[in-house]
Formats: sequence, C-alpha cells, structure tokens
Amino acid sequence: MLDLLYNYFRAPKCITSNCVSLIPLAKLYIFVLSMVSISVVGQTTNYIGVVYMDTVIMDLSLKLVHNEDSVSGFSVMNQKTTIESKSDLRGQFDPDSKTYLIKEINAVNDSLVEDSNTYCLLEMTLLKSKNKLSGTFVGHDSEGHLCAEGTLEMNELNHLKKKLKFIEKKIAKASKDPIIKVLSKDDNYTIRTKNKEVKFSIWDAGVEDGDCISLHANTTSLLDNYEIKTKKEKISYTLNKGENTFVLTAENTGKYPPNTAIIEITAKKQSYQFKYELKKEEKIMFTITKDK
Repeated sequence: MLDLLYNYFRAPKCITSNCVSLIPLAKLYIFVLSMVSISVVGQTTNYIGVVYMDTVIMDLSLKLVHNEDSVSGFSVMNQKTTIESKSDLRGQFDPDSKTYLIKEINAVNDSLVEDSNTYCLLEMTLLKSKNKLSGTFVGHDSEGHLCAEGTLEMNELNHLKKKLKFIEKKIAKASKDPIIKVLSKDDNYTIRTKNKEVKFSIWDAGVEDGDCISLHANTTSLLDNYEIKTKKEKISYTLNKGENTFVLTAENTGKYPPNTAIIEITAKKQSYQFKYELKKEEKIMFTITKDK
C-alpha cells in the first residue's frame, strides 16, 4: 500500500506535515459521516477503522469482495486528505477460525511517492467477531524491508451507520424533552395556547414523604390536600377564553422539607415541566391564556 507509515520510520526527509497524517480518534465520527456510496452488495463488505503504530493513529477503510474463501478488494488510508493512498488487496478467509489473511499487492495511486522504495504494503491478520475486525499488520517495502507494524481495529460500515442513526434518534428525542424550570414561591409562569384543553401531571421525582398540595383552576378545585406520589397524577382542564389562573398551594412540608414535586403542563404538542420547593402555605401560579 502507498503508505506514509514507511516515511514515518524510514525516510526522515519526508517527516513533515505534508507526509504524515495524525488523525485523532475524536475525528473518526466525522470521518464515518463523510463516507458516501458505500454499501453491502452481494458478497461485498465494507469496514472502517484505525491503525495503531506507537503514537501514530491513521484511518483505514477496507472493501472486501468474497468469492468463496478467496478475498479481493482495496484499502484506503488517509481518506479525503491530500495524502490519501489506495491499494489493491488479495487474500483468504478461513470460516472455521473466522480469520482473514490479507495482503496489499500494489499501490493504485502512486503520484504521492518519489520512487518505488517508498511503497509500504501491508499484510494483515484479522479476526472477525460479529461486525468487527481486529488484528495485527506488518508492512514491507519493495525490497522486502520491514517498514511498519502495529494493530488495527475496524467495524462494518453498515453496522456503524445503524448505530449512528440510533444515536441520532436518541439525540433528537432528548432535544425534544422539556427543560425543567425551577419555580419559587409567588412565581407566576405564563403560557399562551390555542388549544381548548390542557393537561396537568404532578409527581414526586424522589422519595414519597407525605408532601400535600392543593391545586385550583380559576374558581374550580382540581386537587384538595392531595398527597403527592411517585406515580403521576393526571388532570385535564378545559380552558376559558382569555386568561386562566392556576394556583398551587403547599399544604405541608412532608417528612423531608421542603414540599417538592414535578409539574408537567401539556397542550397538544406544547409541553412544559416545572420543579418547585415550597414551605407550608407558600404558592406558585400559572397563567394560561387561551388565544381565540
């Protein structure tokens, strides 16, 4: 493989920022997202990962085409950089031991090197475990001299892409979760909505300790000296046009003062969460305005 690992060890004249790529693992996520037009078709499998050699870390991708136990394809190192190198591959796969023996047989793009002595073609021994490859490699130049050795770890690209989609969904869901706003006594939080109905949920996010509250909506009592539980208590209320005032009063401070709970107010796609800490008889308010 046209591999600047050789330059790192054997050609000091090439040890410059133009010859050595030190790609930290932190950039691997971006590298995965930047890869396009790679998929598993028939007996073709694509892997991406990193090679480790002392303190040097470089990205590596493999395209492996199976024909029974024979393997062909190509490798790419330092992808999408000015020193990207690509080599043809040949090798064997032992299904019993689940082991690949793969050799780079030539450098496809040789414009980056000055002479044939700078070729450093890798020989890899890789153990397949589910969607991962791991193992060791050695590299030799055109004269048979050792020019590189180390370890590598790789993952099947399609598997990584599925994991990334899962992570993205988790992030998207987390970003939609309401932010909990902390309220203190006499606070009045204002909400505007076009919905006719709102839903209140109230629960103890910690240990039940006998905290009791009362909740009034305009002149209607929704909860009277209600003891807060870890299970959500849910209440629906039909709004009047204009302003609607909701008052929550702490009736006691329970076993472990102060009186605390989580309140969630939902109006269809709008959702708000609040946390409060109140002494006995202290209040918080919510003004929900129903727009026409």
